[in-house]
Amino acid sequence: MVRCVESHRCISQDLPQAESLVLHHPFTHYFMQGGEMTAVKLSDFYTRNQVKNSPFWNYFHGFELDYNLSLPVESTDGVAAISVASGRKDFTERDRLMFNLLRPHFNQAQRNAELATARARPLAAYDLTPRETEVARWVAQGKSNPEIATILRTSPRTVEKHMEKILEKLGVENRTAAATMIAGA
Repeated sequence: MVRCVESHRCISQDLPQAESLVLHHPFTHYFMQGGEMTAVKLSDFYTRNQVKNSPFWNYFHGFELDYNLSLPVESTDGVAAISVASGRKDFTERDRLMFNLLRPHFNQAQRNAELATARARPLAAYDLTPRETEVARWVAQGKSNPEIATILRTSPRTVEKHMEKILEKLGVENRTAAATMIAGA
């Protein structure tokens, strides 16, 4: 089975030639040339006869990868893609819709993965105020807003406002992602 982690790099023990084939795959060209960032099927590019006469058929047919559906995912390195394959039947428009509906979640997962694997920046690099830094450090230790409010002798609403600013400055969507970044700083 092939697992493409980027449009230009595949990991496979069973398919050593997969990388060169992926470079010539229509999805790769489409996404790299700035095609619409939506789910695409192999049948969007080729008829069934064209697929059977392509270099992909001989190589992937034995692995039951006759039909493909792929979705571009935002990446700091360009465009990555999540692809699924089937050997039995082509993907439906409902499948495409489901992939498109999941795209924001895949994008967020990609951002979270990049944040988790990025080299940690010092907390001072995020331009937090001294109070925001204090709140952030308590968040990294797993404290809730009411607990932080008690520790800092302020109101939970004040802590909540600090958290909003912290999330904005760190560029994350939730306190778990913030805590992960802060803990690594």
